[in-house]
Amino acid sequence: MKPIKLNIQPSFLDGYIYLGMLFLISHNGEICSISMEKLIAKLERDNPNHINFLRLAFLRNEWLNNKQSKLIFNNPNFFSSLKAIWKETSNLELNIRLEDEEITKHHEVPSMPIFDFKSYGMKLFLGHRDGLHEFHINSNENEFKSLKKPEKIFDNRSTFLSAKSGELMISSNSDGLFRGSFQGINQNVKVSDRVLSPKSIRTGWSSYDVLNYTDQSNFNYFENKIKKPEKSAQRINRYSQEDETSDKTRIEEFGVKSYSIEELLKADIMNNNPSKRSRANNPHFIQTINSDEIEFSFNTNGFCFFVLKDGRIITVHLSKNIINKSLKFGKIYSELSINLKEQSFGNIISSSILPGGCVLELFDVVMVIQNDKYSIIEDEPTLNVKTFPSSKRFRNLVLTFKDDSFSIHSTFPIDLNYLFEDSLETNNIDNFPF
Repeated sequence: MKPIKLNIQPSFLDGYIYLGMLFLISHNGEICSISMEKLIAKLERDNPNHINFLRLAFLRNEWLNNKQSKLIFNNPNFFSSLKAIWKETSNLELNIRLEDEEITKHHEVPSMPIFDFKSYGMKLFLGHRDGLHEFHINSNENEFKSLKKPEKIFDNRSTFLSAKSGELMISSNSDGLFRGSFQGINQNVKVSDRVLSPKSIRTGWSSYDVLNYTDQSNFNYFENKIKKPEKSAQRINRYSQEDETSDKTRIEEFGVKSYSIEELLKADIMNNNPSKRSRANNPHFIQTINSDEIEFSFNTNGFCFFVLKDGRIITVHLSKNIINKSLKFGKIYSELSINLKEQSFGNIISSSILPGGCVLELFDVVMVIQNDKYSIIEDEPTLNVKTFPSSKRFRNLVLTFKDDSFSIHSTFPIDLNYLFEDSLETNNIDNFPF
């Protein structure tokens, strides 16, 4: 299904959605914010007949994919009605303009240009060429109140940030990979000066392990030792119930084992006999991959994705055996029916994760890939692309920034491949992409 697109002016450099707020970085270097509810309410005047569905699509998209909704939409008549109204809404021209008085301005950013802008654990993190700053978020339960002044926590160039389980991974390109740890409520993240890897352009999480990408195609898999919390254990950091999980598991030791991509490809057990469920999901399968064929790679929780030099996109399951203490790629290599070279979209710039799919930012377009189908959501170069995979409310949204505007895209939240299958087959719907 085609995503619903909301186009917004004026333009901003970057942004992030957290605590029901859209945080933005302006071209003159100010951090601003506006509530998502206030933003969507601006659509009511021109779209009175669609405003309630628009609120659902942009503010509570996950309600269309909860257990109750799945029971309702397993009825073909209800599901057909949903598809019809989604299609009608996705064809609307949705445009709004934010006025200065509607936007709250907080602080000037410490340094420009900004390389990454993320939020986790009731903090905003700002990575730039002169280091990393954090902003403490003042909130009342899960309601945003204000943003404290920025505090510098790291001096090295910070180009990519990813956080989970009380840990902040900091990529510094040729300066290496660094790790920051949450110390306690209202305390700053403490960044260790230990270089975990000599080069890092970005990282991705797989459960509590980390994949460190040394370039666009290669990674090292770091297996971490974790500590399960006691029932009475207290969280050491605040969190948003709507934007993060309440998991208290901590990483006790980083990188107890590491694997290169070549080691994982060699350790793979290959066969060409996919399971019934996988075959139903996608009819395209291959038998092997060589590392020199890979042009771009990225991952989500338990899966790796390889864009090959000939344009094919391959998905591979990461199989971790805790009992045997082994890690390997799964038996099945699934090839999507999309070929990027045949479409002539240009080189891949970045990737982001969505439930059951991903977003690829290429030189000329931005595309959403879900259910082995793709939708072009932007047909021009973009400044930044963001998704929110850990968020409950906004995990199906995509945020794109362009020279003259920015857009919020709401993607269809229901996995069409499994909706009408037996319930036993759909229990793990969120664990298998595409």
